[in-house]
Amino acid sequence: MKEVLDRITRIHPAVVAEFTIGCGIVRAAIDANIDGSTTLLLPERGAMPIYWASQRDCDQNIEGIVLPIGTFNYTTEEGTKNGTLTDSQKRKIVEQHIGSVQTNRFMILDEVQKGGTISELTGYVRNIHGGEVVVLAAQDTALGHLKASKNPYYTRMASNHLSRVSTTVVPLPLIACDRPSLLDRLTYSGNTRIATDEKPDIKIVPNIGAETIFRALGTLFSDVDYANSNSFEAGLLDTPMSTVRHEKWVSIIKSIAKHVHERRAH
Repeated sequence: MKEVLDRITRIHPAVVAEFTIGCGIVRAAIDANIDGSTTLLLPERGAMPIYWASQRDCDQNIEGIVLPIGTFNYTTEEGTKNGTLTDSQKRKIVEQHIGSVQTNRFMILDEVQKGGTISELTGYVRNIHGGEVVVLAAQDTALGHLKASKNPYYTRMASNHLSRVSTTVVPLPLIACDRPSLLDRLTYSGNTRIATDEKPDIKIVPNIGAETIFRALGTLFSDVDYANSNSFEAGLLDTPMSTVRHEKWVSIIKSIAKHVHERRAH
């Protein structure tokens, strides 16, 4: 938990607030689209912080199928390294997870910088399933990515110019992107070289600390009673690992959340 707390408290509270408010919009979009005939897909690792914050710390979780297709760790004689899957390997993993699912449509939640990854996944799901795909794209508002040219397929998809694909774009800062301490970890421990493993067995190592904090943030900005109680700081700071910097950050983020609730009430 200390590593997670250290990392997130180095991000400006206003940016974290913007992310969390955006995740509230993500939650509303999920609620509007999910029903008994729709299945949510969550590609690891980037979708998870958005999902956690959107689902909050409550019993009303909308369950999804987690797809382990992101950057993974593997061990060599030289030590631990990062690896990425080939297009073929990703497609086979997606097919393993959704090929036998009985559903009318899938809904994909994922982060977007240039749009290549979410476009690739949408293509896999369309080809495997053949039915309608709903895409919920959390698009980065960081200046560099905001101005970056987008993948042509994603541009068409975001403009709703693809058949059988309905896209909602939610702008928010991707505060967990490329920050391993705020993400789950994927590992590969196969006996063969990953490049030649047609169906690699990728394991998910849950980041309980990150999930706890993101869910607490989602609750802080959605539940006025929670924001006015001591529950948020008790969950984060009731430990010898907390510091004055952590306490100051928590105080500021709570103040922002209370202000948001006051504005909503008027």
